[in-house]
Amino acid sequence: MDDKKIKILVVDSSIDTAKVIFDALAEVEGFEPIFFTNKLHDAFDIVQTKKPDVMILDIGMPHLEGLNLLNQTMLILPMPIIATTFPTQKGKLDVIKAMELGAFDFVSKPTSYLTFTIDDLLPELVLKIRTACTANIDNLKRIISRMQFPDDIVISKVTSKKIIVFSVGTGSLEPFRKFITSIPADFPCMIAIIDMPHGFTKAFADRLNQATMLEVKEANEGDELKQGRLIIAPGDFHVKVIDNKGKYCIECYISEKVNEKRPSADVLMFSAAENLGKDSMSVMMSGVGIDGVMGMKAIKTAGGESLILDPTDDILPDTIYRVMAFDAHSKVTMYQDIISTIVELL
Repeated sequence: MDDKKIKILVVDSSIDTAKVIFDALAEVEGFEPIFFTNKLHDAFDIVQTKKPDVMILDIGMPHLEGLNLLNQTMLILPMPIIATTFPTQKGKLDVIKAMELGAFDFVSKPTSYLTFTIDDLLPELVLKIRTACTANIDNLKRIISRMQFPDDIVISKVTSKKIIVFSVGTGSLEPFRKFITSIPADFPCMIAIIDMPHGFTKAFADRLNQATMLEVKEANEGDELKQGRLIIAPGDFHVKVIDNKGKYCIECYISEKVNEKRPSADVLMFSAAENLGKDSMSVMMSGVGIDGVMGMKAIKTAGGESLILDPTDDILPDTIYRVMAFDAHSKVTMYQDIISTIVELL
């Protein structure tokens, strides 16, 4: 955004909450909140007339108003939308729906306002607003609305021992979902690091499990790596691949963050490189920061494949550019070709 101030629209079911967020963002250097409201029609008018750079949107508004506004905005005037919601079961499902409709990211509201202050929410919100303004929203809309994968994928049984590890960063949740729901039940085992907090990863895994031929589950200690299974790392836990008496399994644990992340893609990828060697493959899908760069290099050095998306085709290519600068990749592909490229590398 250079020196231009970031114009922000705040929409919340509570007008008081909307004003608190609006006032707090007004104090942040480089931000220019332009309007706050709890009414759908007012918000849509501002979207069309003022064209904000970012929308902060409560997706828990009554009568699906939040999700409807999100859908209309992404169809008519795509922009980065950061969803907000309470971490209830409904809220978690609403987040998944919001991502499917094109939301860029989300922030979880506090479970209780008794001890809550805006300072508890502001740092995360500010970071995600700044990140959103670097994203390629046209790519996000194109990938979500038009990307289709072939329905005749054939996987050789000989390659079933391959294990594929994914780093799914901010902005890539829905493209990843489309990829997973397009692959056959005999696809090699996959493990994914998802940029979502604890609880939301379980909701995402359960929803995917209902929409694909694969077995999709949030990781548990001792889960075996086997063909036809996708394991989602639980939010706030590191996961790694271990050799348990000749069987490759998952270890889940809590320790310090790595690269400011937990789970960390580097932790998973280093363990895959060490235990699986040439039978490991890493795939980087969007993101910001250094997490996953050294892990991809480790897999490449161990004889495995490290696949990245073409940065011009990506939504948020910061980490991908870092991978390229470190020569940590072995192959570049487009979103449309990601499945066929993976199959070629198996």
